[in-house]
Amino acid sequence: MTEPTRQFVPFAGTLTSDVVSAFSPAVGELYEAPAVAKDISLNEYARRFLSGDTTGAGVSLTEPLDPYVGSLWFYRCIRAIQTSLKGVPLRFSRKAGGSSGASPSDRNREGRGHGRRGGALRPVSAGYKHVLQGKAVEGDLVESGEVVALFERPNNYQTIAQFVEAWAGHLHTAGSVAIVKADMVGRRPRSMHVVDGRRIKPVWLKDDSGFPSLLGFEYTPSGSGAQKIPLTTEEVVYWRMWSSSGPLDGLSPATPGRLAISTDYAASLFNACALSNGGEPGAIITVPGTLSDEQRAEARAAWAAKHGGPQNARRVAIIEGGATISSLAQTFSELQFNEGKATTRLEICALLGVHPVVAGWLESAGDSSAYLQGALQMFWQQTMFPLLEDFVGGLQTIVDAMDGSIEIWADVEDLPVVQAMRLARITTAKEMFAMGVPLGDIDDLLDLGLPERPWYANGYLPIGLVRADDAGGTPVPTDDEGGPAGGDMTGLPPVPPAVEDALRRAPGSATKADGPSEAEIVHLWQASMRPWEAVARRWRGILRAAYARQGKAAVRKLRTLLGAADKAVAKAGAAEEILRIIFDVRQEAQALRASARAVMTSTADVGLRTMLAAAGLEGAALEAAVAAAAASPTITALVERQAWASCKLISDRTAALLNNTLAEGLRAGESVNELADRVQSTFQASRAKARQIARNTTGQVYSQARAVGARRAGFTHKSWIYSRGAGERRPAHIAAEARYLAEPIPADAMFEIGAARLRFPRDFAAGHPEETINCQCLAVGRFANQTARAAVLAHTKAADAVVARMKAA
Repeated sequence: MTEPTRQFVPFAGTLTSDVVSAFSPAVGELYEAPAVAKDISLNEYARRFLSGDTTGAGVSLTEPLDPYVGSLWFYRCIRAIQTSLKGVPLRFSRKAGGSSGASPSDRNREGRGHGRRGGALRPVSAGYKHVLQGKAVEGDLVESGEVVALFERPNNYQTIAQFVEAWAGHLHTAGSVAIVKADMVGRRPRSMHVVDGRRIKPVWLKDDSGFPSLLGFEYTPSGSGAQKIPLTTEEVVYWRMWSSSGPLDGLSPATPGRLAISTDYAASLFNACALSNGGEPGAIITVPGTLSDEQRAEARAAWAAKHGGPQNARRVAIIEGGATISSLAQTFSELQFNEGKATTRLEICALLGVHPVVAGWLESAGDSSAYLQGALQMFWQQTMFPLLEDFVGGLQTIVDAMDGSIEIWADVEDLPVVQAMRLARITTAKEMFAMGVPLGDIDDLLDLGLPERPWYANGYLPIGLVRADDAGGTPVPTDDEGGPAGGDMTGLPPVPPAVEDALRRAPGSATKADGPSEAEIVHLWQASMRPWEAVARRWRGILRAAYARQGKAAVRKLRTLLGAADKAVAKAGAAEEILRIIFDVRQEAQALRASARAVMTSTADVGLRTMLAAAGLEGAALEAAVAAAAASPTITALVERQAWASCKLISDRTAALLNNTLAEGLRAGESVNELADRVQSTFQASRAKARQIARNTTGQVYSQARAVGARRAGFTHKSWIYSRGAGERRPAHIAAEARYLAEPIPADAMFEIGAARLRFPRDFAAGHPEETINCQCLAVGRFANQTARAAVLAHTKAADAVVARMKAA
């Protein structure tokens, strides 16, 4: 294969202000505007049109020279696509287990973030799924760095929204569009520009086999005599609407839709002319003899002066000199005018894949919100989702050239149409779940966008939500349990099944007729944990919002303190001053406390309610008892103390991590952007640990509130139920269940759990974190002479009632 004679040099080397002006109408005219005679009247348009003169004065009388400018519905459809596309945020996240070959200093620092799945909500399978899926919950978001900065401001004259709008506009008007990467540093662009596909042409080189090989592209700036600029394939990302004429030839929708657009244009022109002349009598005047052109023009002008215009409608006309007048009735084609306009409107909308309702025609929709919602969903399913996939797929090549460990995706989670489409599937999901289909399988089938959880692989029977594959009650995991002091989530060594069975049976007798079955105990534990879990999950949103707010504020302060310098100069005492100002622990703890107090209050209510209901209270008596207990000094002090403790622990830990990482960065003389990356990574990495702290403090409120409720309910004894959650079991907790179910202890006595003496599970005040951190065990109140099974069933019924109440609310 012969080498090409033309050398394709990097675009950045030849980029000039003249070239940049061709990239966007915001800087310079991209096209030569057609010359339009502004002194031509609408009547003159009509005269030429009716006389068969289809051109003249720089205009066309049969079709618009530019459909986007001259066709109302062509314009409205493209605008609907543009506004929809630019309204979808672009997100960046780390690829699973992947990293690029770039140096660590060049790559954005990795942090734990929340990447939401939108789910591929279309009637097709995985084809477009990655466009909306993004990252699973707890994925690694990238929120700062070189890649993010480029896509936030792709050039100095466009925002990312304007950039995306231009891309969609050129693609649908020209049939092809390109993004040209400029100011290249190696393979990394410093700016990007959208170019009309008609101004950039592929350059082919045929090999010996006759198949084409893409050599590069040739860009022609606007203006006569402009020199063509060669570009390499690495400098251009090219999209086109497929055409049969060539592998990279684009086919504008205006080409196959030319007849519909021309018909709509001509009909609109005819209508405008008819309305302008609507006051003139629709008639034919016959005169004897032949008139010259001057006489004909004079007669027409005189008639127009007397009878033209709407103000002269139905005015009596007097005919002299032997002339006669004949009225004209509307032709059949005129009577079909509205139907013809409706047909061309539908054809143009179908051409671009935009429902007329989405384009702005609401007559057929009336007041039907269901019709409007259906039209919008059809538009997204058939047009926007495929377009998003194509767009994001091309952008990924730009991201890969900058950092191979980052992927870009479209976050559609907050779009109302996506939320409505997902909610519409919930009914179907409930019906399938009630038949024992595991939630994970339902999510795969319906693309609900649920986060991955290990227990989603389980199916449940509708009665009591018992495992479908083991009605005997195999433990159902929820949260990881166990770990050494300090709350490490690694878990303890596994307890062999035979040992666990022996621990469960000794020293009491689990084989007694009045003893509960394993399935009944599992049901109790699940029912008791479910309302607490619902409240504790609120921490996820609270911490996400708090860390997002704190991270942005910290970066903003950091940039203000260090200025716009490329490198941070670590002067004597500068680091300490920055660290003192950038994160006010006391202020942040106070900001969190209001949210934490609401969570703790709800948790205490659930704990009190489940225990008081287990004693037999219900209705108004139960509500009064819960209100009185919640207002007691014991509960109010507990809520305030734990809200303060959780916020302080979280803020102190985050502040310590932030101080350490910033001090390290300042000593290394890192740039402001690198320090900002450190800040973002610290907040994201702290979220999981902060959530663990929050769940433990919330769990203590739940356990202590149940203890307060037990005393107020009059329970005389208590028993211990070990956790059926995820993770390995603590041997002492398993043995405690067997012992205290068979031989309950007085309500004010202490549980002996290994070396610890505890009032209730998660009794952190007693010390022994190895027995309390992440514990999900349960204390059960019992009356004197009440059997273990009767107590378990009573508490299960109460917990189920609380769950039902929460669902109803």
